[in-house]
Amino acid sequence: MAPFIFDLPEVMLLIIEHADLPTLSALARTRRHAWQVVSNYEASISAGRLNNFPIPPTTSVLSTKRVNGRRILPRLSLNTVRELQCREQRISTMVRSEFLAANTTIPSRARPRYLCCLERAAHLCDHISDLGCLCDGNHSLETSLRGRQAQANFIKTLPTTDLAFLSELSWIGSIGWARSMGTTINGDPDTKYKSLAFEEMVLRKGSAFLWGYALGPGEFRAHAEKQILSGADEIEDWEMGVGDQLPSLRQAVIRAFMAHKGCEFKDVWTEFDSLIVQCC
Repeated sequence: MAPFIFDLPEVMLLIIEHADLPTLSALARTRRHAWQVVSNYEASISAGRLNNFPIPPTTSVLSTKRVNGRRILPRLSLNTVRELQCREQRISTMVRSEFLAANTTIPSRARPRYLCCLERAAHLCDHISDLGCLCDGNHSLETSLRGRQAQANFIKTLPTTDLAFLSELSWIGSIGWARSMGTTINGDPDTKYKSLAFEEMVLRKGSAFLWGYALGPGEFRAHAEKQILSGADEIEDWEMGVGDQLPSLRQAVIRAFMAHKGCEFKDVWTEFDSLIVQCC
């Protein structure tokens, strides 16, 4: 009787809906019927679980499991649920690391709230990164522009608090990068470009870039370093008017904040700091 009840579709579905991913994988491997139910109901099972994440995806998601051969994951899939769980764990560890401890003005009583806001900013960066995925595999300038425009349009919809913490996360990340370079940074004529590139890559590439540089294993760190160099070259080319440049997401955050607050560019960072203090 027990195996018969266990194999009823409605009973199996109830178990699957409440099981964690390791249990689901074990069920699918050991019981063919469970694998069929998971396959048939994967979209609905995934949809329910995605709503539990801080920023549920609205598009396909970029896998960050490995540096090379990364895949675009369908939004309503258990692979996407696994990816978001991985990101959540990385972000929770990362925002509490010494690498992101540049802002020493936050009092200890306000630090838990501050860290929560940084976590949300990191999840927003991941969402922004996913919006830029080239899902059709076409890496033309036109397609890249569409992806960047989708990212910029999303940034415009964010409230001032989120914009302030996006800037905060990218800024303290660049400070962490500068500290990691030690004295070598003093003799590098491209330090300004690399620092700005670090901030830009936090917004473009999300927590995978920040975690990869700060805490990731060798291949992730090396990949992040290449992205910094590429971004620095891009910024320098932009200053010289060379080549086709995509819009800067760092500038998109600043412009959106200025539009919401009605402030001038020279006052943006004072307004950022003031809002962060108020939120904490």
